[in-house]
Amino acid sequence: MNATIKQWQDLLGIVKIALECIAIAGGGVWALFVFGSLRQIARARAEIAKTDAERRKTEAEIERLTEQARIGAVIGIELTASSVNIPGDSTKYLSIEAKVTNSGARHAQVDYPAEPMIVFEAKADADGSLRYRQVAGAYVPRGTQPWLPSARLLVRAGGYECLTFFVRVPSPGLYLVVLSFPISEQEQKIAKQFGFESKGRWSAKRYVTVPA
Repeated sequence: MNATIKQWQDLLGIVKIALECIAIAGGGVWALFVFGSLRQIARARAEIAKTDAERRKTEAEIERLTEQARIGAVIGIELTASSVNIPGDSTKYLSIEAKVTNSGARHAQVDYPAEPMIVFEAKADADGSLRYRQVAGAYVPRGTQPWLPSARLLVRAGGYECLTFFVRVPSPGLYLVVLSFPISEQEQKIAKQFGFESKGRWSAKRYVTVPA
């Protein structure tokens, strides 16, 4: 009888040890699960922080580019052209007006080339493509001395200036009117400060027909 009790006690001891082992193992599994979840949360938080940092970086870049746009002059040119007939003269003429607008926050100086206004005759080939031939050029006339060319133009920030041209064309037909100014050295220096190379031109183009 005592031997049987002893056997049961030994068996219960074994079962107790086994249960303790299972509990320890289960706790380890739970601990691993919790540790893995915490790692996932930490990784997610890191990704969110990274995304937020990239968003702030993008916003800062947009603000920098916006500030550059405010600093530099922004020139826009709007052209209008029409055919003109002079009484008693069979020659064809074009009257051209240019509105030069500065939408930037700084005054802009425009240096004129010898003939900033150029007129091309445009003729269509059989396939519809156009061939161009320069037929006229014109300087910018001075305000009170229109027989003399003007050297430069100051367009104030947020303002505009109007230029007028009058040119003769050889015959009725289609013409391309082009007004083009080189970007001034001053504007190029400002652009270079922000890492840009601005050696292009401010220009505008417009087609106009001259009737017979």
